[in-house]
Amino acid sequence: MLDIKRIRENTEAVKRGLRAQGDRADIDRILALDEERRALQTAMDALRAEVNAESKKIGEVKKSGGDAEAQMHMCGGSRSAWLGRSAPGRSRRGAESAPSQRAQRARAGGAPGDESHNVEVRTWGHADTSGWQAPHWENR
Repeated sequence: MLDIKRIRENTEAVKRGLRAQGDRADIDRILALDEERRALQTAMDALRAEVNAESKKIGEVKKSGGDAEAQMHMCGGSRSAWLGRSAPGRSRRGAESAPSQRAQRARAGGAPGDESHNVEVRTWGHADTSGWQAPHWENR
């Protein structure tokens, strides 16, 4: 694995080395994606700073007993812009996982949330009908 810093600093040497090994990695594409990532990171940092500054102002207004509704609305717009632009194609840090989001979308679209529509296709073994239960420290 090559460090992106090394690729940036020694692009031609890296390309020659990869060609010598028979590797066909698209270094130009890697560098373009890295540049895009860095630009997005800069934009994210600027938006994060804006949100933090507005949040600080809201705290000061609330502390002095004033109404900060207008500033909260403005900060909400910045925050939604910040959250909407975070890591395109991936979920945000701390956000729900993609499978969980898919499940929520499926339920919202009419998929049942319970198991009433599940169909039993096959079974094996025998159900315990004796009523015996293991002590609670053995239940798993």
